[in-house]
Amino acid sequence: MRLFGCDYDGTLRIGTVAKGDLEALARFRKAGNRFAIVSGRGKGMIWKELQYFGVEVDFLIADNGAIIFDENGDEIWRLDPDQSVVRQIIDFGLTLKNTLVGFGDGHGFAGLGVKEEKIEKPNFNALLDSVEADPQELLAQGKINAILLRGVHPEDSFKLQQMVQERWGKQVTTCLNNGTLDIIAAGASKQAALEWLKEYLHASEVLTLGDGYNDIGMISAFGGYAMENAPQEVKAKAAGTVASVAEYLLKWEKNNEEKTDCGL
Repeated sequence: MRLFGCDYDGTLRIGTVAKGDLEALARFRKAGNRFAIVSGRGKGMIWKELQYFGVEVDFLIADNGAIIFDENGDEIWRLDPDQSVVRQIIDFGLTLKNTLVGFGDGHGFAGLGVKEEKIEKPNFNALLDSVEADPQELLAQGKINAILLRGVHPEDSFKLQQMVQERWGKQVTTCLNNGTLDIIAAGASKQAALEWLKEYLHASEVLTLGDGYNDIGMISAFGGYAMENAPQEVKAKAAGTVASVAEYLLKWEKNNEEKTDCGL
């Protein structure tokens, strides 16, 4: 049994989810394999969207690998950062000009105000059937597992990453995600979550496909592929590039058939 870990935004979903990709995933799962969406989004930002597009999953790895859900949306594993560090980073973000601060507990998510209002706060409710949570209620629960910081320009995420790593580099993991800096617990990553699932399932092989900087770890660890639209730094770590999920799975199927024919 194989496990396929696939990024969502820019990989499976490019504006919409292609019918050919859904059909390829259905064949893969019908053959007895398992499929996991591996996303930087939290569950509350993606779960109903997957249902809308007809994406059937065996697992959802959310928040860049900080939390894992099963096919029913039930939490089966998570790794949270120290909550005192969470508070420090949120307070730090709120001192920065033109920086959005957001956070979530793996299920819900919230955004706080932006100093000087030079960057628009994203409309979380514009995400399909998503509802923004009350930030104070989330903080009071003491189970924040992901923080995001976002500046005016996409390149601001590199500067934010440097500042966070200088202050809390040993206590958190930082992920660059399409102009946003995602911050999760030290030791958490898409790669680590897939490694946990591989052991949990006793999978013989892990397949990976992605397009972003936060996909580099899982791509390089498992000999995965990158999307053709990925940055050069991502493609440099991949075994190859493809234009779609369907193309990737077709390549894997042919390669697997060749190995079987050779008795490997």
